[in-house]
Amino acid sequence: MPQELTIDIRPFGTDPAALQQLGANLLQHRTLRSALRQTRHELLSVEPLESEKKVARPRAADRFRATICDYTNNRTLLADGSLRDPDLLQINESGVQPVPSPEEFASAVAVLERDPKLGPALRRGRLRPYEPMPPLIVDDEAGGGLERVLAVGLLPSNGTRGHEIVGVNMTRRSVLRFENRAPATAQAHNPMCGQPYAGQGTAAKGTAGMVWVTVSQGGTVLWRFLAVRPAAASGTNGSGGELRFVDYKG
Repeated sequence: MPQELTIDIRPFGTDPAALQQLGANLLQHRTLRSALRQTRHELLSVEPLESEKKVARPRAADRFRATICDYTNNRTLLADGSLRDPDLLQINESGVQPVPSPEEFASAVAVLERDPKLGPALRRGRLRPYEPMPPLIVDDEAGGGLERVLAVGLLPSNGTRGHEIVGVNMTRRSVLRFENRAPATAQAHNPMCGQPYAGQGTAAKGTAGMVWVTVSQGGTVLWRFLAVRPAAASGTNGSGGELRFVDYKG
């Protein structure tokens, strides 16, 4: 009779809770406070920085990157630092529009709830907000690219008739609506990315999470690999889960 398989799962790398605590304190850092003085801004993510060099064995990250949107000056700030000594911080300005965090999306929905036309239906639950694809509007249709505009899908609670995707300008805190009820870049028509809306929660991009998985049978190790959660995957904007350092029977 074949022996039973056993699976051992052990965390590896940066503790997500430690990064969360780091993010909670980071905006009080003297350098960041100076750079963000008298601005409206939001911390989008704090993620571990892995080495760009290919390595034979995995090493836990010893650095981090915080991404902050400065709405007042229409810029993205990247704050890189050491996990061992977070007081050592290097700040660079970027023109790249980062993927919205769940907290930023919630801020965009709050703007919509104050809109005189869409707000009442949102507050009464007749419209359900969701995160459409793509999450940002960066074409000339909405003035995107110069100012940060988040896409927000609005799905009627009693079906799909009246479904609409709007833009929320985070710089002006204003609502943009489109002639065809969606921006030209929206993928709501695509069955791969469109309806039905699952409504499930997701981890924010950059959320740390790796585990060593060892699959054994009897006294023999069959598989060993490092599994990486989608939010921490190496894709530019995240991707599916990744398997790294995969080993089969040595």
